[in-house]
Amino acid sequence: MTLLQIAQEITITGTMVDTSARKQGPVRQIDAADSRILYALDGHARMSLSAIAKSTGLTQETVRYRLKALLERGTIQSFYTVLDYGRLGHLTYKVFLRLQNAMQSDVERIIGYLLSFPEIVWLAQFEGQFDLGLGMRSGDICELSQLLDNFLGRYGHFISRRGIVVNIRSEYFARSYLLPGKPGPRKSICYSASGERALLDEVDLLLLQLLSGDCRQNAADLSAKIAKQRPDAAVSRETVLRRIKRLEESKVISGYTVILNPGSIQQMNYKLLLQLNERPRPEVQSFIDSLRREARMVYVTKVLGEWDYEVTFEVEDVAQYREAVMRISAAHPGVLRDYSALLVTHIYCYR
Repeated sequence: MTLLQIAQEITITGTMVDTSARKQGPVRQIDAADSRILYALDGHARMSLSAIAKSTGLTQETVRYRLKALLERGTIQSFYTVLDYGRLGHLTYKVFLRLQNAMQSDVERIIGYLLSFPEIVWLAQFEGQFDLGLGMRSGDICELSQLLDNFLGRYGHFISRRGIVVNIRSEYFARSYLLPGKPGPRKSICYSASGERALLDEVDLLLLQLLSGDCRQNAADLSAKIAKQRPDAAVSRETVLRRIKRLEESKVISGYTVILNPGSIQQMNYKLLLQLNERPRPEVQSFIDSLRREARMVYVTKVLGEWDYEVTFEVEDVAQYREAVMRISAAHPGVLRDYSALLVTHIYCYR
C-alpha cells in the first residue's frame, strides 16, 4: 500500500456518527458527575481513567461505569482524533445545498449516494437557508471537482442553490456549559489548511488511521493491530507511545475530543454562516475573541468563499441562541454584515 493510499484510509476509516435523537431512544438527563466526565473528555479524549477520576473527583470504578453508560445511551458517539490535514497535504471543502422539488425518497437517495464516497467526511441535514451540507477532503482538487460534477450530473435538478467554501482554520472549544461557573480560559483544539508538510512513514500513517477510528485505544492494542496489518512493520508498545508523542509535538495530531449527540443531552445544534464587513484587523479579532468567550459556542472555522466564518452553537432552546447572537452583534456594531442560521437536524457522517 502506498503512502497516499494509507493517507486516504485515514479519512475512510474515520468516525461515522448519527446524532439524531430519535435513533438513540428516550432522552435521559445527565447529572453533574456525567457532565464532569464529558467535560474532561471534551478537552482530551485520550485521558486515562485515573486522570479522569482525578479531574472529576470521582473514583476510577465510577468513571468506568458511567463512561460505559454514556456510550450505551448514545450520549457519546465516538472518541475523535483531530488531525491537522494541512500537514498531510489535504484541504477540506464544504458544499451547502438548497433542494427543490425533492421528496423524502429523493433526499434519501441523495444522502445514500454521497455516503458511498470516502472523500465525504461530513454530511448533515438542516432547517434553514440550506437543506444539506457536506464536507469533502482530499489532496487533489481535480478529484473533488470530478466528484461534485458527477453528483450534479445525477441530482442537479434537485439543487436550487449551492454554496462552496474552503476551510482555512478551525478551532474546537471544550463545552464549558457542561460546568457552569468554571473559571479560567476555555480549552481549545486548533488545526488549519496551512503548515509545513509532515514527513511521515507508513507506520505513522497506519497509526493515524487506527487512532482516527477511536482515539482511546491503548498503546498495546495499537501495537497489536499494526503487527496484524503490517507484520513487516511491527512496533512495540513503547515505540507506539513515542510515535504518538512525536505526532502530537509536530502538530499532525492537534488533539483529541469526544463527539456527542446534542439531542441526548437536550441541546439544539445551530450552525451560523457569518459574513463580515471590511473592518480593521483589530476589530475583527476582537469580534472573534468575543465568540470564543461564548460558553455555548463549540466550533469556529475561518473559511474562504461566500461567507467568512462558520460558527456552531449548542443551546437549550431558540431563545438562548438568539440571545447569544444579539449579545455578540451588539458588542461589535459594524463588524457583522449578515448571517444565516441553520438548525442541524441530523448528522449522517462525521469521519
